[in-house]
Amino acid sequence: MTPKSKKRSLKKRFSTRNHKKMSQATPNQLSLRYSSYEITDEPLSDVHLPDEVQAEVKELFEKAKKTPEKIIGRIEELISKYPNVPLLYNYASAAYSNLHDKNKSKQYVEKNYHNNPEYLFAKLNYAEICMDEEDYDKVAVIFDNKFDLKILYPHRDVFHISEVVNFFGVTGKYFADIGMNEQAEMSYDILVKLAPKHPLTKRLKRLLKMESAWNKFKGFRETMD
Repeated sequence: MTPKSKKRSLKKRFSTRNHKKMSQATPNQLSLRYSSYEITDEPLSDVHLPDEVQAEVKELFEKAKKTPEKIIGRIEELISKYPNVPLLYNYASAAYSNLHDKNKSKQYVEKNYHNNPEYLFAKLNYAEICMDEEDYDKVAVIFDNKFDLKILYPHRDVFHISEVVNFFGVTGKYFADIGMNEQAEMSYDILVKLAPKHPLTKRLKRLLKMESAWNKFKGFRETMD
């Protein structure tokens, strides 16, 4: 029996705000709010592949985790044949990550963003790399200063829950890293409601705790001066 679809609706708003570290953004350029859209846990198909390889591609994700060394060649073969299928780049990046080849994994993330810049997970994965390298201006460029899914994809009214969770997990970290704590906390509140045990939720919680502890320490130091 097919489980019933679970749909939720977010109808909250952020206020637009600028930050001194966001040299590329001004209050008029930075879109930061929650719009109304549906979230579903039903598959949203965006894989445009011939029927004969559809089933194979579905198996590649698990194999990329369990036996990446056996299937990476096949994934690269499929990428050369279907360069506009972003999911394949994700699998290649995951396979190389599981093979502990960080450089190759990074290369496929960058290739995916270069070849499929409108694909949400290409944006998110590339943004993670930029944050690791502390290139926060580039993160703003990746999202065109539009930190709202509906503004980023105005033609869409439904998003998969994995898209929403990853979006708030990555952009929440971005806000925390650049000191926009109010926005980071709002992202965390959404993550707690949607996926309280998700690794990205836990990561953002740690970042906010660290920031809170640091602010308390600075306040203590100021009272001692």
